[in-house]
Amino acid sequence: MQACQIPKEILTSISSDNLINLYFKYPLFFNILSFPTLQNGMEDLKLNFNGYNEICSRSDVANLLLSRYLSISTDDLDSNWTSARKGSFAFKIISLELLLSQNEILQKLTYNDKKILIANAIMKLDEKRKNVQFHDYLGIKSSCYLIIEILQEFNLNKQFSTPDNINLLKTFSNSTSIHDDDKILQIIELSKNVIPNL
Repeated sequence: MQACQIPKEILTSISSDNLINLYFKYPLFFNILSFPTLQNGMEDLKLNFNGYNEICSRSDVANLLLSRYLSISTDDLDSNWTSARKGSFAFKIISLELLLSQNEILQKLTYNDKKILIANAIMKLDEKRKNVQFHDYLGIKSSCYLIIEILQEFNLNKQFSTPDNINLLKTFSNSTSIHDDDKILQIIELSKNVIPNL
């Protein structure tokens, strides 16, 4: 485990952009998939990767992550890619969505930034659903998870905060299943209805 940490002298002096790159290269990142939920996996990463706290301490990281997310096209795919390249492409987006979904990051974004982020996350979710052979259901779930966390960051109005809607988001976030098309479609519809009222 110690071999996977960033040396302290590098940790505090490295640029925020390169720090984010090291997050993507964390050797034990795939361990998050061994936990019941995506958030359980991220909580383990927070405890065991010293780069996480440093990421959260940087004032510019949230905007850098947002910029990276907005610049990624989930349908910029090539059918000739190897399985390894397809997996790497999809998992990098998942990793970025999971980091953006953390409260420590979302709280650093402005209200308008969050509106831009959720609109982009919905667009990416639609793209992923059209290319599920590349992104798999794990990629679809990470987009849904990001959308849910952004929705919960907004102090949502009574129209949104019905018992059924709250239960939908809570159930999906805590679900151990990644193949739940009905709930995914409900989240997409709910999000598209909420956005104009934000």
